[in-house]
Amino acid sequence: MFRGQAMNERLFYLQAPGLFQSEWSAVLFLLVIGTLYFLAPAIGYRVDKRGGLAVALWVMVAKLAIGVFRQNLFDVELLSSIGPPTPAFVRSHGGLYNVFEEQLPTLLMLAETVAFLAAIILFVYGLQRLVRRESWPLEAPQGPER
Repeated sequence: MFRGQAMNERLFYLQAPGLFQSEWSAVLFLLVIGTLYFLAPAIGYRVDKRGGLAVALWVMVAKLAIGVFRQNLFDVELLSSIGPPTPAFVRSHGGLYNVFEEQLPTLLMLAETVAFLAAIILFVYGLQRLVRRESWPLEAPQGPER
């Protein structure tokens, strides 16, 4: 894959903002939150106190959606730049990415970071809000004696 490429081209490929290096940590964190969300009642926590974990799950889904949107914009820009060199006024094909050439990817990365930090904070808040059940029903309730 890297044969015949200069070192700076390899580093650009490995450090490109759209290649999902940080997405695996987000996916793993999403799996951890989801596992705790679904296993909390089985461990002995009340079902109605999982709201913070549910919100953290949705924030992580939004973070991953922002990442997919950013990746698609990066791919469209990469594919549109392939081809013979043309003057800038001819190549200008508009769209969101060209309007904010550098600002939009930076804002999307910032939004991803804010969403990830918000999900971590909401996860910790959700863990603190979990409440144990009053008693674990080990015995069947006693019926009226006859």
